[in-house]
Amino acid sequence: MDRTSIFSKAGKGLLEIKSKSNRLSKDEFRVLNLVDGKATLGDLVEKSRIAELELRKILRLLSDDGYIKELGNASTAGSAGGRAQSSAPAGAAEVDDLDFTQVLGPSKSTKPDASQSGAGAQRERAEAERKAAPDVAAAKGREEAARRTKEEAEQRARADGERRAKEEAEKRAKQEAEKRAKEEAERSAREEEVKSRARAETERKAQEEEARRKKLEAEARARLEAEERSREEAQRRAGEKLESEARAKEEELRRAREKLDAEARAKEDTERRAREEAERQAKTQAEVARLEAELHRIREEERKRKEEEEERKRREDEERKRRVEEERIRREEEEKRRREEEERKRAEEEERRRREEERRRQEEEEERKRREDEERRRRQEEERKRAEEEERRRREEESRRQEEEERKRREDEERRRREEEERKRAEEEERKRREEERRRQEEEERKRREDEERRRREEDERRRRSEDEAARAAQQRSASSATEFDFTAMPLDPSAPFDLNVGRSPEPAQGAISKQEAVRKALEEQARRARLEEEARAAMARAELEAREKADREARALAEALERARREAEQRAREEAIRRLQEDKERQARSQRKPK
Repeated sequence: MDRTSIFSKAGKGLLEIKSKSNRLSKDEFRVLNLVDGKATLGDLVEKSRIAELELRKILRLLSDDGYIKELGNASTAGSAGGRAQSSAPAGAAEVDDLDFTQVLGPSKSTKPDASQSGAGAQRERAEAERKAAPDVAAAKGREEAARRTKEEAEQRARADGERRAKEEAEKRAKQEAEKRAKEEAERSAREEEVKSRARAETERKAQEEEARRKKLEAEARARLEAEERSREEAQRRAGEKLESEARAKEEELRRAREKLDAEARAKEDTERRAREEAERQAKTQAEVARLEAELHRIREEERKRKEEEEERKRREDEERKRRVEEERIRREEEEKRRREEEERKRAEEEERRRREEERRRQEEEEERKRREDEERRRRQEEERKRAEEEERRRREEESRRQEEEERKRREDEERRRREEEERKRAEEEERKRREEERRRQEEEERKRREDEERRRREEDERRRRSEDEAARAAQQRSASSATEFDFTAMPLDPSAPFDLNVGRSPEPAQGAISKQEAVRKALEEQARRARLEEEARAAMARAELEAREKADREARALAEALERARREAEQRAREEAIRRLQEDKERQARSQRKPK
């Protein structure tokens, strides 16, 4: 087909124009009207004002459906027209495809030569028989033509009935497919609604469980803080009490040596209070351990709940995959049955045609074998051309389908790549945010520790200065009254030797060695208890800090796990929606590709 190709209307096209049955679109009907057996493809492009590519598709469709036929190009059509004009009678420029009486052509009478007829009766009878023979042959030809016309009309009627039945069956199949698609869409909508309700219920339960867990953690933290405050208050009171006792002991040492026995009793009382304090701390530690066990139990319940939720999601995914696989198998079976049915119909149609052809060949006479062979060869050539055209259309359709599938696949890959990049970017931002939060918390914790260390050093420096000032004041007082026995001149450092001979002569000092040793031991015991209490407070602070850091880490891990689960659920929902949309598009494409 090129721009010089010429087309003419076939019998089906003439009937379509006369009946106007609206089986063609407006563009196709307009092009069919413009086909007159003279206009070329270029003329049709100018007259129809349709793009050449689209016009070629319309002409090919009309030719395939039997509305028009291609006569050739302008040069061949002109030469063939001249030869036909010289041989055909006037007024027979176009032969209708529905006029089957012209297939055999006019009968030729072959009259015998009468110039050599004799006078005898025998020759007259022979002459009469020879004259009657053409009339008999013409009558037989007319009868044969009428019979063939009748058979062709019956065959066409049967083909038309089969075509209408096929169209009706296809229409019913299309309605049934639309009904099934609608039911499938409704069922998918119901399933999606059920899933959305289940997800909402699961999220609600997870939120309630999270609120309950946070409440328990808040209560446990409040109890720990209250106990810590009470413990600090008790330690403060104990420290104040120890300081007051130390001042009382110093006062007693300054007043008289005979109060050393009372100091010993105070020492025993202090030891008893220390034991009570140690028991109370042990109880506090046991309560902390109990709270930690309760927190561990809560976390274990949360872990079990998460595992159950994951198991439920896994079962739902398996159930969804099973349904998808069953649906795929069902579609494959339907497609297989449809192909088998089409193959069976095609085989039956071929068998029927073969039987009819065999029957016609058996019924035909010997003198028509040549014409039938020519007709058969012509039909075979047309069938071959039609099969080649169908194969070409099928290959074009297959090529278009493969290109469409390749385009969809590339689009899906591009979309998945973009989603993966978006997900990685979000994860990277979330990781940076968590890292920044962790660094901020670590920086705050470091600053807090530095502040505590700085305050502790300042307190030690302040205490050291006060002790140095007290020592200098005691030395000044001992220097001013060397004869007076003053305990304030004793060193405050427990590791320094305790000397009771300050401000006295060596003779009385030798008698107070035992009491001096007792006082030194009492001060060493007091310093040791203060050191132990400081270490205990530091250990409790470290334990509290570690517990807080551990709780924060677990809370962050839980939040990250919930966020991952939420993202995975959203990803699965998006994939499911895309898959269903693709399946709907494929079903629509298959329904549109079915022959009308």
